[in-house]
Amino acid sequence: MKTDSDLRKHPPRSPREKLGGLYFLARTIDKARARTAGTSGPYKITPGMSQRLFDGLGVSEADFMTVVDGGAGDDEIVAWVREHSDPAKYDEINRKYDEAGLHEEEKRAEFAARYPFLRERAELRNWFDILEYDDRWMFEQAAKNGGMTARYVAYKGGDGRIRPGVLGDDGSIRPFADSVADLTAFIALDETGRRAALGSLGAPIASDRVQLCAPVRPAKNVFCVGRNYMAHAEEGAKARGEKLELPPVPTFFTKAPTAIVGPDEPCVLEGRLSQMYDWEVELAVVIGKRCKDVSEDDALDAVFGYTVVNDVTARDLQRKHGQWFKGKTLDGTCPLGPWVVPAFAVDDPQALTVELRVNGERKQFAPTSSMIFSVKRIIAELSAGLTLEPGDVIATGTPEGVGFARTPPEFLKDGDVLEAIVEKIGTLRNPVRIV
Repeated sequence: MKTDSDLRKHPPRSPREKLGGLYFLARTIDKARARTAGTSGPYKITPGMSQRLFDGLGVSEADFMTVVDGGAGDDEIVAWVREHSDPAKYDEINRKYDEAGLHEEEKRAEFAARYPFLRERAELRNWFDILEYDDRWMFEQAAKNGGMTARYVAYKGGDGRIRPGVLGDDGSIRPFADSVADLTAFIALDETGRRAALGSLGAPIASDRVQLCAPVRPAKNVFCVGRNYMAHAEEGAKARGEKLELPPVPTFFTKAPTAIVGPDEPCVLEGRLSQMYDWEVELAVVIGKRCKDVSEDDALDAVFGYTVVNDVTARDLQRKHGQWFKGKTLDGTCPLGPWVVPAFAVDDPQALTVELRVNGERKQFAPTSSMIFSVKRIIAELSAGLTLEPGDVIATGTPEGVGFARTPPEFLKDGDVLEAIVEKIGTLRNPVRIV
């Protein structure tokens, strides 16, 4: 029986497939294995149908996951389920699944928010058909667009226009139709609109024939979080000769959109304003929908994808002005890119590493698990009383290893090359020009 847990290569098994006499057990095993392995791809791990199965069987999900995580095969899992439940109930459980559907219009309208295609596919009334339709589309579309690792980009072609597209594993870019003006416009579409846009991509273009640009340029300032890695907070306090005092909530500041530069674009920095330009690699979040007062539990559902930000900072201006905005928002101080990786490709944003190199020498390296405030917490705190919109960018803070805290301090020089790297996202490279 199939035991491959990588749902990025194939959809989960049919929810109608019987394994040991139970609908949904094969699918639940697939998703449980994928959740553990971090290979769920776009197939969301949601409690709904699997939890209904556990409840009907009287089986603990935690105990079930212990068996799966122990490496049990399908037959062993079936034997465990039969031992810990009453097989006489199986037909009744299957019947309830068969009858569960969206025949009532009120219920259908409620679930159309999650599955927008329900507004157009009136024939999909049973949950088995609905889920199989969704799985098939997700898998086929992802495969068509270069695999599950397809990335969203902005690029400048020979005509000088900046256009959005999808970069596949083969190195080619498939452009969006002209009706999608930029990546922010695509992000702002509902699920049905996104599907239609992805279904109408243009012919492939070799990426070495175009110039990649910053994938998104938010209408608002880029939101940023300060002092979000303990070791960085400690090194900063020590360098300033201050006692470390961490706030109970994230410290937010912003960088103006005019500070943004794209991948391989020079950071042109003015020497008359500062001689203390510093580096800060950061995982950045791209918001996928208009939202406000988001709970931590729902925070990752608001994420469209992830990218890389290098929060270049003029340290002397930062100190001179007594707050962070001026020293962090000069033109050329917000490299962003090289692309946006969809959220489904990053199973856990707290299970990545971030790294920064100057001229090939590693200066920063840390796991995102060492963040003081998680991505979920950051989104929840920032969205409290503040509307976030599609395409908004949140930089989540930088780890230890910045230049001003080194002994002796190090700052960027004309001709330096910066590489900001986030695991599973990519490398954002920028040369430095100080004029």
